Amino acid sequence: MARYYFHLISWNDSILDEEGLELADLAEARVEVLNAIEELRHENPVAATGWAGWRLDVTDAAGVVVLSISLDDPD
Repeated sequence: MARYYFHLISWNDSILDEEGLELADLAEARVEVLNAIEELRHENPVAATGWAGWRLDVTDAAGVVVLSISLDDPD
């Protein structure tokens, strides 16, 4: 198990995840990210448009970005 952190980042702001999640591997972290983005879009599509210009960066315990997904991407 490894701890991954999920940070919301824009060109001028960031919302940092200070807790993280213990997950089996990066593939599981990717599934968590995609599920969270889908849930956000499904629950409130209007609010989801407010995330334009943001991305979700997943970092490992050392702070290295291991995955980055744009919230602009509809897929």
